[in-house]
Amino acid sequence: MPLASRLRARVPLLADRRGNVTIEAAIVLPIVLTMLVVGADVVRYLDTVARMERVAATTADLVARSETVIDRTDFAAPVANNDLATFLRAGNEVAHPDDLESQGRVWVSAVRPAEGGGFSLLWRRTGPYDLEADSRLDALPPLPTNGNFVVAEVIFAYQPLILDTLGLDGFTPVIYRRALFRPRLTALAALETPGDS
Repeated sequence: MPLASRLRARVPLLADRRGNVTIEAAIVLPIVLTMLVVGADVVRYLDTVARMERVAATTADLVARSETVIDRTDFAAPVANNDLATFLRAGNEVAHPDDLESQGRVWVSAVRPAEGGGFSLLWRRTGPYDLEADSRLDALPPLPTNGNFVVAEVIFAYQPLILDTLGLDGFTPVIYRRALFRPRLTALAALETPGDS
């Protein structure tokens, strides 16, 4: 008689097969659920990155299409279609369902490339966002030397689902995206003071 059969005959607990599925499910189910949450989080992260790229492109494109840009960044009181606040709010709308006003920041700048590399900053503004984050304009790649550029930078503090699920805090990946457009109608070398238009 084989050893396994002899052991089962002597120890009734080894012969009892009830509960095998329950034990296997208790081992496998947490692993499967964690994989599902991580998979959903990766998809959500990639979707958020793509959305922040659209925010940067939309904001920079709208500013670059304007003949003049009014130096007004208060979201509560945009007065004209060419207020900087209007362009920043449009970016906030593109970011939905993510809350860019509380978890992010958009910087809009105009730069002029310098001979021999680098650039000179013509102007830079941001709106009343809650996230404290600095512009990373210094990391611009070399630009062609003919004409100005409008640059929109989006910084967003992404909140992973898996950390909320596991009750872990302290890790917040920051998404940074940038878009550059050439002004279409004028050089946009300066912002217009509110009331001058």
